[in-house]
Amino acid sequence: MARLLADANPDYRRKCRSAQRGCTCYRYAGTSTATKKLRRRAQRHTEARQVARDTKHLAATSHNRRTFTP
Repeated sequence: MARLLADANPDYRRKCRSAQRGCTCYRYAGTSTATKKLRRRAQRHTEARQVARDTKHLAATSHNRRTFTP
């Protein structure tokens, strides 16, 4: 039902799921906690890959430096 309303009206908002616990905030359709979780996980993955890439680069070029600090 909420999905239909959201499709018909992009500005449609509904109370967040925590409303039973006294939460009064609104959330836009498509901003479920699962979506946020996936976005955060993807962000962490990207950061981890960047760190690995930097470390690998430092290790590969360490002969150009006197000290190697990954």
